[in-house]
Amino acid sequence: PVLCGRFQWTATPGAPGGSGVGRFVYARAYLDRSDARPIDPVLLPLRDAEFTTTALGGIFSALHDAGPDSWGRFLIERLHGPQTELGYLLLAAGERTGTLDFSSARETPPPAPRVLNGIDELAQAARAVRAAEGGGEIPQQFAQLLACGTSNGGARPKFTLLHEGGLWIAKLPSRKDSLQYPSMPLRESAALDLAARCGIEVPQHRLVDAGGVPALLVCRFDRRGRERLPYASARTVAWSNPEVMRYSYMASYGGISQELARWIRNPAEDRRSLYERIVFNAATGNGDDHDANHGLVLDRPDHGYRLAPLFDPVAPTDLPARDLAMAFGEDGRHISRQNLLSRPGQFGLEREHAAGLGAKFQRQF
Repeated sequence: PVLCGRFQWTATPGAPGGSGVGRFVYARAYLDRSDARPIDPVLLPLRDAEFTTTALGGIFSALHDAGPDSWGRFLIERLHGPQTELGYLLLAAGERTGTLDFSSARETPPPAPRVLNGIDELAQAARAVRAAEGGGEIPQQFAQLLACGTSNGGARPKFTLLHEGGLWIAKLPSRKDSLQYPSMPLRESAALDLAARCGIEVPQHRLVDAGGVPALLVCRFDRRGRERLPYASARTVAWSNPEVMRYSYMASYGGISQELARWIRNPAEDRRSLYERIVFNAATGNGDDHDANHGLVLDRPDHGYRLAPLFDPVAPTDLPARDLAMAFGEDGRHISRQNLLSRPGQFGLEREHAAGLGAKFQRQF
């Protein structure tokens, strides 16, 4: 690990838990490196200055991307009890998203990330998930397995798995799932297959049996072998313009499309790809398409960031879906052909081309 900078978080007195002020400075030695990259090229450019924020509870969105989300926080609380925002960042022990790690002091390097090693350990982790979700005391033999999932995002059970020499996100069923519908890993695998048939880029993925439990393995697109690649969620891209986002609960597709120009050297292709995903999500009823379920990856440094492959697409159990998670047209989030065709220009498309996407996808469905 290379020391990048120092982040300080101060809780706001009297404010709800999770509110505070964040301050970040780059290490001077890092700024002097010829290979230094900003962790956020818009809000945190490479500069010898202190950056502050009160947005998102006082945690810069680029740091949120490398920290645990609902599932990881749940596991941290089960293993260590409730935490401050800094506690969640420090106690996430798995393979974090992107390139950032955290430690409590500059002299203390972050611990080596923990991963599950092979399908047999994944099967044991599936049993550990049932124990964790059950609410009782977690057996000691499960604690180390669950620690491998503390860095993961989303709200559902998942771990990073070392399998066949590569790193995969392994997604497992939850005891909260309804038995009325197919298992969530099966549904997400089907959605990824369908997206690929529609010409949308998706990660390599496969279904495996983890001790009688269906698990979906999704190849990590923020890794090249064991090399870690920079990543930024669409939420981070949207918060590149905090003056706009302070009035919004969540990013919009149009806002993300506009901000891509500050992250991508030639965003025209990525804007069109983003619109294709809107149409796909509308057609399949994927209302879980929030701003943390889209992102950019820097896997070609000479070309800059690009739109990451589609991930986490899941059709709802109750059809037809009425809304997406983010607004995309004149009628906000509402799913309709009229709304889909109301603002294609925001994504660099003519109305005729946009209209043809629906017919193209329908042939695959």
